Amino acid sequence: MLTSTARAAWLAFVSLLLVPTVANAGADLRIQFSALQRLLAEQMFTTEGRRYVKGTRETRCSYGYLERPQVDATPDGRLRVRARFSGRSALDVFGHCIGFGDDFDVAITATPYYKDGAVRFKDVRVEPASSGLYAGRVSRALSQSLADQFAYPAAQEARRALETSPPSPGYRRELRRFDVTRLSVLPDALVLTLDFELAILDRN
Repeated sequence: MLTSTARAAWLAFVSLLLVPTVANAGADLRIQFSALQRLLAEQMFTTEGRRYVKGTRETRCSYGYLERPQVDATPDGRLRVRARFSGRSALDVFGHCIGFGDDFDVAITATPYYKDGAVRFKDVRVEPASSGLYAGRVSRALSQSLADQFAYPAAQEARRALETSPPSPGYRRELRRFDVTRLSVLPDALVLTLDFELAILDRN
């Protein structure tokens, strides 16, 4: 379901569509990094502000999670998420965790793209601030898993926002086509170039 932050971004865009037109193409949706950061926190970091990538909060000796995400861009135009990683890979031996564990900052960079109605990540790279065997293993595992774990349902949320926002009396809206033709990572925002058809129909 659309979060309050994402809803605000979509409805700001929807406000441009409240004129009697049948189609609009090539419109840009600009999502500031501050809004995207909150969206990621609300969509992915859902367990007490954490995103578990291994185990749960109940598995005290075998877990891994990210928290405190901060979003910006790299100089070469990739999206970057800085976060704090905490984890253990250990055995519970008579109430004591025996094995590896550490806390460190990571920088996750990725190229966003659109496929099958969702914004996804590809070419994910994870750079730990800490060195060592455990940090290296964690970074490799995160690089492989995060690309599969993140998928923001842009088409579904666009349909929800465009069709259910307060309509003009006697009319209804129907989103007949929706596509993201381009994603651009700017220094302060993620920009989606949209191609869509929105029909304004009589309720009768």
